[in-house]
Amino acid sequence: MKNVVIRSVTFFGIFLVLFLVITEIFKAKWINCYSNNIEPATLIVDGFYENKDELDVVFVGSSNVYENINPLVLFEDYGISSYDFATASQTMSQTYSFTKEAIRLKKPKVIVLDVYGLMYNGNPREDRARRSIDNIPLSINKLEFIKNIVTGMDIKAISDYIFSIKRYHSRWTELSKDDYTYPLRDKHYSYRGHQPHFNTVSCDDLKYNEEVEFKGFTNLSKEYFIKIIELCNKTNTSLVLIKSPNVNWKKVNSDEVNKIIKPYNIKFLDYAKNYKEIGIDVKDCFRDTGRHMNCKGVKIYTDAIGTYLKSNYQLKDYRNEEEFSQMKDDLEIYYQDIESYKLSQLKDVKQILEIVNSNENYSVYYNVNQVDINKYNNKFYQLLIQKGINLTEDISGKNITAESINNLLLGNKGINIIIYDNLTQRVVDNLSVTENLVLEREKKVIRESDL
Repeated sequence: MKNVVIRSVTFFGIFLVLFLVITEIFKAKWINCYSNNIEPATLIVDGFYENKDELDVVFVGSSNVYENINPLVLFEDYGISSYDFATASQTMSQTYSFTKEAIRLKKPKVIVLDVYGLMYNGNPREDRARRSIDNIPLSINKLEFIKNIVTGMDIKAISDYIFSIKRYHSRWTELSKDDYTYPLRDKHYSYRGHQPHFNTVSCDDLKYNEEVEFKGFTNLSKEYFIKIIELCNKTNTSLVLIKSPNVNWKKVNSDEVNKIIKPYNIKFLDYAKNYKEIGIDVKDCFRDTGRHMNCKGVKIYTDAIGTYLKSNYQLKDYRNEEEFSQMKDDLEIYYQDIESYKLSQLKDVKQILEIVNSNENYSVYYNVNQVDINKYNNKFYQLLIQKGINLTEDISGKNITAESINNLLLGNKGINIIIYDNLTQRVVDNLSVTENLVLEREKKVIRESDL
């Protein structure tokens, strides 16, 4: 009898481990923080649970949070420890669960909520809900989260969220290297929930005072908005409401927010109204048509929030604390990303190589395809070989990164060049150069998983 029990327990243990491993492999992963289309929800959520720092401020909401607020800037300029715990198009019911989870785990002094989620009607689409829920560890709060967004008591839908393998088992035909390696990776997210963007799209005035048809926020949105207020009151957590500059948010929306919060003693910082006062210029501070900001706008906006927080709350300055030394490395990655974006916009290949050669973080790989390299400008050639590893030659076994990158080089006639950032571990430029030094770039986004 004893042996039967031991065998049964052993079998169950093995089955459970295999089940969990397979679930992690098959689960969808959103891990490209440089995407212009989808937020790195997996990195954001996993990074929150991986983060061991004391968080005095947690930002919650939608893309208006994770694209527009940079916790690294808050740390560098004010010493504030914070995190953007947000995912795309979050409804208020989702944000309520994120707020509850943040308070349960981190007990922040301040929750900062961007109110754009009031604009969303009803429950979220499944793909948006998945990006919020899938990587939250199983808990009573997660079960409540699922119940809040599933219409009625749909047992199948609820079980699909709890046991995600039921939803993703058909992904076996699209599994990539990421699916196998990501579960084993360090989940530290250097941007602390932020998704950076470096491009600029000039737009018109945001027309905050424009008269638009508005029937009011839905009862469901208002219900969960008030629940967030009451949760913060109950847990003695300070709550600050914000609205980032956004062409879709108008005065009539802010008026409705002010009406809802009138019975409560809550500060509402309406930067959709006051964006000019803090220095936001619609000509060079956005990465799209007036909805999400680039790194310049983010810096200005984050500093405005930091000034308010530092002036109104007793928040510790962590800049000289040993346990926050990792932040200095993360800031280095942030500034390196800015430089890499600038590099990728240059048109003069000699200027590009001069910058690359002066920055120890960059490596250069190239091949020579159907041209005589001796016909190239001598200065260009000298700049190229200063760091360049020629992949036309046999590099088998000499450099693992070089071997991986070899397959990413363009096949154009000329000298094809890849610039690799060893600090961020990604390809930052992929180009080809003709004998006349005419430059052509690859438009495809290169992910770390391609290497």
